[in-house]
Amino acid sequence: MINQLNHKYEARIIQAEQNLIDLQKQIKNDGSDLSSFIRKSTDILLSSLAFEKEWSKSFYESRSIEELKALNLQQNKELLPENYNSSYANPDVCKECFGQELGKVMCYIYQKARLSIPYAYEHRRVSIMWLSEMLIDIITSLVEDPNRKVSELVEKIKSHAMMDIKDKLRLRIYRSFDPDFDTYNQIIEKSEYDNEKYLYKYGLYISDNEQKLFDFFQKTDETKLQKMADTFTQAYMRGYKRNEVDIKPKKSIQIAYQVGFEPVMHKVVNNFSAYGLKPIVRYDLEGSLRPRLIHTLPNPQNFFDHRFDEALFADEVYYEYLMTHWKDVFDEFEATIKAYAGPAVMEVFGETSFEPEMKDSSIRFTDVQQSFKQKYTGEYQALFSRYLPNSQWSFTINAYPLPSIGKQFEEIFDETIIVNTLDEEMYRRIQQTMIETLDLGKSVLVTGRNGNRTHLLVQLKELKDPSRETNFNNCTADVNVPVGEVFTTPKLEGTVGTLHVKEVYLNGLKYKDLEIEFMDGMMTDYRCNNYADQEKNREYIRANITEPHTFLPIGEFAIGTNTKAYAMARKFNIEKILPILIGEKTGPHFAVGDTCYKWSEDVPVKNPDGREIVARDNSISCQRKTDIDKAYYYRHTDITIPYHELDAIIVITEDNKQIPIIQNGRFVLEGTKDLNDPLDEIEV
Repeated sequence: MINQLNHKYEARIIQAEQNLIDLQKQIKNDGSDLSSFIRKSTDILLSSLAFEKEWSKSFYESRSIEELKALNLQQNKELLPENYNSSYANPDVCKECFGQELGKVMCYIYQKARLSIPYAYEHRRVSIMWLSEMLIDIITSLVEDPNRKVSELVEKIKSHAMMDIKDKLRLRIYRSFDPDFDTYNQIIEKSEYDNEKYLYKYGLYISDNEQKLFDFFQKTDETKLQKMADTFTQAYMRGYKRNEVDIKPKKSIQIAYQVGFEPVMHKVVNNFSAYGLKPIVRYDLEGSLRPRLIHTLPNPQNFFDHRFDEALFADEVYYEYLMTHWKDVFDEFEATIKAYAGPAVMEVFGETSFEPEMKDSSIRFTDVQQSFKQKYTGEYQALFSRYLPNSQWSFTINAYPLPSIGKQFEEIFDETIIVNTLDEEMYRRIQQTMIETLDLGKSVLVTGRNGNRTHLLVQLKELKDPSRETNFNNCTADVNVPVGEVFTTPKLEGTVGTLHVKEVYLNGLKYKDLEIEFMDGMMTDYRCNNYADQEKNREYIRANITEPHTFLPIGEFAIGTNTKAYAMARKFNIEKILPILIGEKTGPHFAVGDTCYKWSEDVPVKNPDGREIVARDNSISCQRKTDIDKAYYYRHTDITIPYHELDAIIVITEDNKQIPIIQNGRFVLEGTKDLNDPLDEIEV
């Protein structure tokens, strides 16, 4: 499809390139901020167009590793922390040069111009053309009238975003669901992994992490690599088996991984090919909180600064325009979408810690825009679900450490393999015992200790027939690896109290003394101690946990049972930086936002004992039947209380009898005490 679109727009691509050249000639190098901006932004676009013509197998093979490293550094240098304060990709720089409002416009188009670099590696000349046409239009307007209203420029940007929209949407679906998009697949399937040069085929920033991963896997035993691949593949297939979905009609699977893990992913691809599944690998070039192809960012602050860039122009007209075209695109790709099996994600943890700077120069959504985006997201999901219902696909996720985690990286890696391959049957049995007690309760009380101020009463759904129904999912390792949690959707009404953790990382961001108040299952207040100014702390939480909303409900209550993972974290002092995938298994956790069953509430789900899990929705998600816009928040953030901060988890029955599951951070319920063995190795 990329070649087809390049051919379709060939005349406009040529014209855009010529217009960039002409624009550079017209602009005098007078030392002004505008002339400097024009020179740098057009240089990026022209260089990308020139590089796209050169980038080929022969270009790659003819360059030495030193030349490829130098090229990679050149393409990312201005985003590195030491250079960011002089880059137009930094909103503060554009604010200083052009003012608060115009600065947002200029920073937006400069960041977009930088996208032309990875576009070139995918030979997406058409995408570089779209960027070039927008930049030329905005810059020409400013040159003609330096006092032009910012609102007029924003309208122009929106117009360009909507231009050729059907082809833009087709390209998005093609990259997401069609294995014929093989820019990155080929790296897994055809590279020689004894030469680190292959890392530079992606066009992504390559740091010490990626290079050290290459070195690590060079000396890793093939048996260990195969064990990782098999664990990953088998967990995915268990998801299909548990959901009783036939995988035979599926033809493609999305593979997500950290650059540097190719020796493992090569074996993963071979495993999935036995089921007739072809890999799809893509990078979310426009940015994503959970990217499908992971690499070390040159500067996380840059990503943080631009995470809401769409808000520059997004309004009701824009979202409605998108929706008018999605159905046609989905119809065109219907067979391809239905043949999609779902994502298989190998995440990483141990990135260098990052505390972002909150900038008033960054683009943010207004409350009105948030309502429009919420409505659009719901309509989009409802439409997409007609083509690929949640009941017809599955997923798996597991995680491994990065070298940046520290000197004990290799030891942590080996222990993570152990954690990811624990005895499922033992955990299934223990968790079933726990669920039988939980199902006796009308509510559960969770309290903290050792300075943790948690005191939260969680209400449970009433079971009509406990012999056939249960509230809690017995979660082993059949999608989320590692094994180790039981979870439910709490009843919101009557759920009340305080959730507190002394220090936690959520989506890679650090929170100190995060505290959230709930009434009837809904946030009523929140705070942390990242900054001296409490209002700034509230804004930090809102921007990164509740956005685009002010408050969220409790969507999940779970008890993590993987004490082995917890012991590993304490042993290496990494509990605060564990990914939520592992961290949520190391104590009770609460998710703020949607339930785990979003968009699948009406699909029956059963535990291994045959009982149906009936706690799949709450009073908010039930609104899907009457007003879909009010049913979902499109947020789900897990917050875990570690065992050493946990006092008790107590089941409260209908006759107010109290049955402790955990006391003083230890499992006390008969049949669950084996979970204390790893805790005996450490102080809790």
